[in-house]
Amino acid sequence: MILSLSIPAGLGMMLIADPFVMVILTPEFAAAIPVIQILALYGILSTGLGNLHGVYMAVGQASRSAYFAFVETGVRLPILVAGIVYWGMIGAAWAMVISGAISLVYGLWLIVRHFGVSLPAIGLNIWRVLLSAGVMVVCVQLVADLLKELGPIWHLAGGVIIGLVVYGGTLMLLWRLMGCPMGPERTLVEWLSARTKAGIG
Repeated sequence: MILSLSIPAGLGMMLIADPFVMVILTPEFAAAIPVIQILALYGILSTGLGNLHGVYMAVGQASRSAYFAFVETGVRLPILVAGIVYWGMIGAAWAMVISGAISLVYGLWLIVRHFGVSLPAIGLNIWRVLLSAGVMVVCVQLVADLLKELGPIWHLAGGVIIGLVVYGGTLMLLWRLMGCPMGPERTLVEWLSARTKAGIG
């Protein structure tokens, strides 16, 4: 459920970072565009295991949660310092991405080891999200040049709208084609159904 939101959000921010800065932050902050794009990628990586600590706490393994946090910090700090010293803000942003990727791999290994969840099982639960996000990226990129010609405001608004429609539509279509299995799509449909019934009542 978390990845179904964070993956398209992160990729979407990477795609619209330019008009976002131009409209929201003004052109004076144009140098921040690549930093925002890189940190959007880090956001995807970091949310991939955002609830691992909560899972450890729920099963009474707080010490393992603390150990994972210790390893994360131990990996991130030296990479971050090196990135800042040699490459400045861009280096710091890439250091976060690299450390996030290492933490993600390590976290997945812990999940497989401690909870008996296989990587193929994880893949079966997120492939629709990944494919839908990929379709979204392709579609937004295809109209990027046209949107740029309309100006930054329309570029930003158009990118957001197209991204939402394409991602949401593709995700729901794949879910329907697969027989409506358990997943974020069903959670959303059930929530909307409950809200609609509550509104009618």
